[in-house]
Amino acid sequence: MNNFYVNCLHVNHDEEIADDSLIYQTFKSGKKISVGIMALIIVPYKTVIGICFPDQATQKIDDKCPNLTIAVNEFFANQSKQVLEKSCLTNNSCFGENYKILKQGYKVKAGKEILKGSI
Repeated sequence: MNNFYVNCLHVNHDEEIADDSLIYQTFKSGKKISVGIMALIIVPYKTVIGICFPDQATQKIDDKCPNLTIAVNEFFANQSKQVLEKSCLTNNSCFGENYKILKQGYKVKAGKEILKGSI
């Protein structure tokens, strides 16, 4: 993969979202931003997704779970989004507590692994 990007806004072909969004109206494709990957979600043989929280001063982001898809194999972008939401945002999810810690700006203990999780 050589076309890395962080979704800034999910419009899903909804013109009202686009019309009402300052992010959409001022968006410039190809803008370079610094992204630090705080954790990885790996779905074996399918995808590797980096959890990130880009600096909002550089680029405003309106996404429930900002991420950078690092690798894919027979996996689509909407499937990665579903994996993220189920892994990070669902109550009692396999990665939910760690995601909350990262989102608050703290770090999870280095080397911490969740070997199995169901989504």
